[in-house]
Amino acid sequence: MKTYPTQILLLAGFGLTIGTTLPSCVEPYHGTSQTVTTYQPGYEVRSLPKDYQTEVIAGTTYYCHGGTYYRPMHSKYVVVADPRMVDRLPRGYRTIHHRSGTYYEHNKVYYQKSGSGYRIVPRPE
Repeated sequence: MKTYPTQILLLAGFGLTIGTTLPSCVEPYHGTSQTVTTYQPGYEVRSLPKDYQTEVIAGTTYYCHGGTYYRPMHSKYVVVADPRMVDRLPRGYRTIHHRSGTYYEHNKVYYQKSGSGYRIVPRPE
């Protein structure tokens, strides 16, 4: 098959379009020449990063590394949104006024207002 210049330009343009529309997982670290890999929710990895931590939040096990949370899915791990934050409180919560602030509790899970949502926090003591 003979390749013509217009076909090459179209193929090159197509590759450029795909390359610029795919989200990058590598971001430059500000102020240095280092790069830091970040993943958005839904991204899948085959194995967990070295030195990950296991966290149980509201009865669910998560694996965390560098502020990124993972859940097992089939034979891989999927990146999930920060499980310590929720948009709204569950139905049936109760309000607790404690010396350190206002808390909301539902099924032994405690929340505090944080920005436009609620952060899951340890039980107030």
